[in-house]
Amino acid sequence: MVVLQTVKTKTEEKNTQSSEIEENTTVKKEEDNETENESTTEGEKTIISETSFTAKDGTENTATLFYDGDIRLSVNNLQTVIGSNVGEALLNNDDTNVPQPSYSLHTLGNQPLIAVLNDFPTVHGTGTKLDIFTYNDQKLKNVFSTSDIKFELDTIEYEKGEDTFSLPFANTTVTHVLTSEERAKTDEKLLEFENNNVTIDDEYIKTIKGGISSNPFKVSFTETDDDGKEEILISSKIQSVGAKTPVRLNTNAVFVFEIVENEIQFKDVTFENVKS
Repeated sequence: MVVLQTVKTKTEEKNTQSSEIEENTTVKKEEDNETENESTTEGEKTIISETSFTAKDGTENTATLFYDGDIRLSVNNLQTVIGSNVGEALLNNDDTNVPQPSYSLHTLGNQPLIAVLNDFPTVHGTGTKLDIFTYNDQKLKNVFSTSDIKFELDTIEYEKGEDTFSLPFANTTVTHVLTSEERAKTDEKLLEFENNNVTIDDEYIKTIKGGISSNPFKVSFTETDDDGKEEILISSKIQSVGAKTPVRLNTNAVFVFEIVENEIQFKDVTFENVKS
């Protein structure tokens, strides 16, 4: 048996090595270009809104709201995420027939407070979220959010047609008078509970105290009230949730907050009856 073997000359080996070097160099350049392009893409951001303000220490600063895959608020070198994984298509959708989310920046108070307002569509209409930040000593801190506005069912006075709620964020309670429609639906629910031998007492209410939802849908800023203080008005949809909640609510609440010495303080809440 004869074995055929290819033997390269020195010249051929040198040419082969040169080709391999050139090929590796080309691949390395392509890899470098890809890395550079990726870095450029990651660094891209879309400015949504900017506002200038004077901080407590007298320095001039700029707050910037921008998009880079997330919605972020930045002041100097500090950043915080306002909304995660926001689709770019939602921000750039030109279809006027489809409700679009929007973001805006506001300054409140004298130092000031930095407010980020996000309006967004829901199946029931427009929803809104407000986050307020302080910028002091080169620190950006969230000091208020509508996400903290919670209702907890405290007591139910069926004969009076009233229910009392705890507001943990304000460390207070408020009383709501049921509308005729709310009372009728509550009576239906009570009859259902009675037929199923469910006893509604203080212990039962403790187990369903979270059965009330609060969904903000409008935020207004007023320059000053009668006391000369800036106010924030937050309208929220208040509804019963869950089959175990005996009282049936469908009302709007308007929360009033005021800015006192650069702090957000709860002032009052009023209820507005809603017609089905």
